[in-house]
Amino acid sequence: MANENPGERAGLLAGGALMIDYLLNVAVGISAGVGAVVSAVPALDPYTFSLCLGVLTVLTVVNLRGTREPGVLFVIPTYVLIACSTVGYGLWRSIASGGHPVAVVAPPQPAKAMEIAGAWCCSRHSPAVAPP
Repeated sequence: MANENPGERAGLLAGGALMIDYLLNVAVGISAGVGAVVSAVPALDPYTFSLCLGVLTVLTVVNLRGTREPGVLFVIPTYVLIACSTVGYGLWRSIASGGHPVAVVAPPQPAKAMEIAGAWCCSRHSPAVAPP
C-alpha cells in the first residue's frame, strides 16, 4: 500500500525509518532494563554486555515465532508486574494500616491566626456562651 500511494521511494524511506526506529527502541529498552538489573545486583556489572546480548537473542528468537506467541509471552510478565507491584503493594498497605486510610503526608498545622479565629468563631456560636 505504501508503494502505491506515495511511490516506491517514499515507501522504502518509510520502511527504513520504521526499521531504524524499531532497532533504536529495542536497544534503549534492553540497555535500560539490563541497567536496572545491574543496579539492583551490582555483582552482574562485569556481565552487562553479555546480558544485553542474551536478552536481544531471546527477543529475536521469540519474535521469529510469529505475532501471537510473542504477544502471549510478553504479556505474562507485564501482568505479573502489575499484579505484584500495584495490587500487591496496595493490599500490603491496607493490611498494615488495619484497613484504615493513612495520609502520605501529615496535614499542616494551622497558623496562629487561624487558631485565634477558630476559637473566636467557635465561642461565638457555642450554646454554652450566653448571648450579649
